Amino acid sequence: MYECIVCFEQLVTDNVSLETILQFATGVKEPPAAGFQQQPALEFLHQDSSDRLSFFPKANTCGCVMRLPMHHKNYRSFMDGMNTGILCAQGFGYE
Repeated sequence: MYECIVCFEQLVTDNVSLETILQFATGVKEPPAAGFQQQPALEFLHQDSSDRLSFFPKANTCGCVMRLPMHHKNYRSFMDGMNTGILCAQGFGYE
């Protein structure tokens, strides 16, 4: 997951830091000294549970899972959704 987070830092704007992405995905600002209890994971969203398309990333901080939307029509739309989703989810309880 760490390699993926580094890739995401390149995708999002200067307003989103690696720390912000890690906190969004796991609930912590830095990796625990003893490591994560569960290995962080990356999943891909095609539709949400109500059968709607989701344009924003989602996270399950208890399971250390970050879910990325897969149906944007272009890179700019994906970037906008990532930035909005991460920046508007400041604090605990992302999903």
